[in-house]
Amino acid sequence: MSKPPAPPYIPAKHTGGRQDRIDRIVMHGTVSNTECGGALAIARYFLNPSYVSSAHYVVDPCNEYQCVYDHTIAWHDGTNTNSIGVELCDLVEGPLERWDGAEHSAMLERAADLVRQLCEAYGIAKRKLTPAQIRAGEKGICGHDDMRDAFPGSTSHWDPGAFPWDRFIALINNTSDTEEPFMSLTPMPAGGKLRPGGADELAYTSLSVPLVDRERELVVAPGTGGSAGVHIDTINTWKTITADQAEQRWGASVTRPGGFGSLGKDMWVHRHTSLRLVIPPGVGKIDIVYASDTAWSLALAPL
Repeated sequence: MSKPPAPPYIPAKHTGGRQDRIDRIVMHGTVSNTECGGALAIARYFLNPSYVSSAHYVVDPCNEYQCVYDHTIAWHDGTNTNSIGVELCDLVEGPLERWDGAEHSAMLERAADLVRQLCEAYGIAKRKLTPAQIRAGEKGICGHDDMRDAFPGSTSHWDPGAFPWDRFIALINNTSDTEEPFMSLTPMPAGGKLRPGGADELAYTSLSVPLVDRERELVVAPGTGGSAGVHIDTINTWKTITADQAEQRWGASVTRPGGFGSLGKDMWVHRHTSLRLVIPPGVGKIDIVYASDTAWSLALAPL
């Protein structure tokens, strides 16, 4: 593994104990101006004993500073452990387009280089994590708002606000943001109560996905074993497709004809097969009501 970054160090006043495992990198916004000198100002702010917070790194368009050593817990996301917090000097307001400006772009590239070094030093996946993946302890990159959604009540923060996640992850991976990678399989727990051809009881889950302006596919993959597969009662984001079209394209058996993947319709994914569903542009959250007697999984794929 590579060495972690080593920018100038200004020790924060408030930290926790040691963390031996690092699973994720959490991106924050400082609610301050995006300008050169901003990171130094925030690092000095962390010196103030009355400000009960800290982060491992602070980045502005021109510089970055380390305020907490990587294997020390910083007070940055409500749960704090097994993570590294990176603060970006941003007001956390305004549209996504603010990141197209010269100063924001320079800071984004500087932060991507820092995060890339951290990922390579600690074996962290260079991908955006969903709240479900955070709860499952998977490795990757997320926002403070994702920590809020993963652990309700731990924090109320919503930074980094409107953020160009696709572009940022592409910069970290040294790829174009038009080359969207597959999202790795997201494990889903068994739930509900199956019966032949349907379900008597249903479970609910919600999955956050990166926002993009193009269609993608969600792959529903049943687990092995059990009676049959996954019964999906409701998915709230799909284009409507007929049962015949679904069976012709994917070989899936649909429990009720007339609709497929639209609100209020249900479908059945047999064991040993998978199902690909089209997600319209701009969808960032998927709500699913389902039944499965084994653990199953989802994966996001470009069309």
